[in-house]
Order: sequence, then C-alpha cells, then structure tokens
Amino acid sequence: MPESSDYPKRPVLIDIETGFTFSAGRFKVTNGNVIRIKGSRLRALFNPASLPQRHEREKAEKAAEVLSNKAFVAGQLKHYGIKFPSTAKLGAIRDILRRAVDQGKCDRVPPFLRRVEETMRRDIEILDAEWETKIETWRENRFAAAGERAQNDINDFLDLYFLTNGYPDPSKTPAPLALCGYRDLHTIYVEAGKVPGLSLVSGGSANNQVLCVGWNYLAVSKLASTFGKTNQTDKNPQQENYCEDDTYDQHYDAVSGQNLANVSKPLDLEQLFGSYVIQFDGISEKWHMVDVFTLDIGELNDGVLMAAYDFGDVYGTMIMTPGRLFYLIRGRARGEDVIFYDPERGHIDILDDECTKLSGMAKTLADMGSDLDFWAHKVADEPNKHVRAWGDFSEKAYEFESRDRWRRR
Repeated sequence: MPESSDYPKRPVLIDIETGFTFSAGRFKVTNGNVIRIKGSRLRALFNPASLPQRHEREKAEKAAEVLSNKAFVAGQLKHYGIKFPSTAKLGAIRDILRRAVDQGKCDRVPPFLRRVEETMRRDIEILDAEWETKIETWRENRFAAAGERAQNDINDFLDLYFLTNGYPDPSKTPAPLALCGYRDLHTIYVEAGKVPGLSLVSGGSANNQVLCVGWNYLAVSKLASTFGKTNQTDKNPQQENYCEDDTYDQHYDAVSGQNLANVSKPLDLEQLFGSYVIQFDGISEKWHMVDVFTLDIGELNDGVLMAAYDFGDVYGTMIMTPGRLFYLIRGRARGEDVIFYDPERGHIDILDDECTKLSGMAKTLADMGSDLDFWAHKVADEPNKHVRAWGDFSEKAYEFESRDRWRRR
C-alpha cells in the first residue's frame, strides 16, 4: 500500500557526473540502485566452498544467484573504481569482478570514491533535516484531522481509517493514529471495541489526554508515549485474538521498546527494501512446493513495512512494525488454493548494519508448523515481487471465493 499522496517524499541526491545516488543513508550506484558489498562477502559469493560452516556455505550458494544480475555485478565494479567496457556481456564483467576480488581490489574503497560518498552524505543531511521537519508537520496535521473526524462522527472515523465494507482492514491504516482534540473516551472505547484487533492507549497528562488507536498494541503504546506519561493502557477487549496465548503475549511485552542488539546505528526501514532468500529450520521437504523461499520488501507506509512472501506451501502479504520487526501475514495455501485470513504471527531480527542478514521466528505458519526459526540473506536491493493489498486475503475475499466455487460446481 503506497503512502498518502501528500506524504513528504524522502530526498534523493543524484550525482549525474559520477553516476551515484545517496538517499536514506545509503550510497548507491544509480543504475540499478546497487549498494556496495564488502569484499569478504563478495569472496564468499564467488567461492561458497571456502566457508567453514555447512549452513554458511548453503546460504552463500543461494545468495550467489545475485551474480547473475548484470546491474549488481557492474555496480560492484563501479563502487570499487574498477573500469570495464560498458558494452561487455555479463560473463565478461563477472570475470573482471572475480579477478578483482581475488586480487584484493574490493577490500578497500578508492579515496576518490570515499570523497564522493562523504560529500553527498554532507549535502543530503540538510535536505534530510528539512524532510524530517515536513514529516513532523504532516503528522501533526494528520493527527489533528483524525481527532476532529472522530469527534464529529466516530463511526465515520472508523469506516474511513480501519474498515472496508464494514470489515476490519489493517492495510488501510497500518500505522497508529493519535486523536488530538478527541474527548469522548467512552464512545470510542465502546465503538472501537466492536472492531476485532484494534488497540487503544491513552497518552499525555490527566488534564490533556491523547488517545491513540491502531492495530499493533506495541506501536500504539509507543506513539502514546511520545505525548508524555502514558497514564492509561487499554488493549482491545478482543486482544486475545491478536495474541493466541499468554506466552506469546508475554513475549511481545518482554521485547517492547528494546533496540536491535546486533545493529549499531539507528535503523532506516528503507534499507530493508529488496529481495531476500529465506531458509527455515524445521520444515520438512514435503512443504517445498517452490525451489526457493523468498521475502520481497518494497513498501513503507507511515513506518510500517509491507512485503510479499512465498514460503512454498503458502504465499501472500506480510506487514511488519518498527523496533524488533513483529509481523503479521495473510495469504493463500498453494495446495488447496484457499485463503487464510486469520493473521499468522512472528518476528524478524536484523543482524547487520547493511540489512543484508536477517533471522526470525514464525510463531505459527498455517499448517506448516509453529515456532519455526528462519534465516534470510538479501540477494537484490529491489524487490522482485509486487506486494498485494492486505484486503486481498481478507475473510470477505475468502467468503467470496467460497461462494464462487460453490456456484461453479
């Protein structure tokens, strides 16, 4: 789901002369939006057998598929200042990159390219600061409008932000809202309580409460905390539908607000954009209805990531929230070709600053099992699959397909 049309766009700095782009903290080759890969990782991609651990070798073999992407290979050569014929075929430039890696030419970045990167980094800092100011203004205006609409008609408000044709639709407003100026707390607790999955948290002071509402309880709480002391926390009466058991609820509570332990700098969610190869621990071969499990992250809506996933027997849409990346998925069972609309849950941890390595746990995954650990390696900086709308896998869509199948019998 794309961002609102009036949402301020993040600045992108393009140096036409050098062919590089800087945006969202990333220095990229403009052609293909290719980020720089460390020499040690390139060495592993060309020679997975050199890695000591079997699972590392298997991951590298899958990740090495990116070496069949000409834009990626050419981008690495450009990042390390290695010249090559612009008309050369993929095989030729791949051989040039392989020799450069073997000769240690990709172990350090040439000084002139470091200067280009640092200059662009300094130049975009001013633009980023202006963008952040615009974002803050946009958020304030949006929250004020939401609070005013809720005050005028709570049912119209719920229809506009959280329902589609009367059904809950988390894709409509994935990020939480702060209802600035809204005062009728009793009414919203009653009406929002009728929408499965919605959470309400009051922030601010006793004399100036700000009610926050949204699908993810942790995200709603985080937003409420920005308005000062959170003096009242109320999960939706149907919150048990969100967390299937007390253990999982406690798991969420335990990690709320913690930083990503393995990432040394603040995370820019756009760094996660791209295509990942996924490996699960604990799923038998019978589930491998496709050769490679994939996760394609390609949309960001008010701080909530959306991705297309394909885990063999099931595929569909995933939404992920900031902090530790807690996710929900809906989708379709490939074998029976039926939608599952009750969200399955899990989390993802980021293992490095470049967002190239992920690990996670699927609390449940349709009929494929539970408490499934998985790992992911980025193989491309751009997603290969389009993210379908969350509503495409809703209960209403399931019922429509069921009626259609019955009519065709």
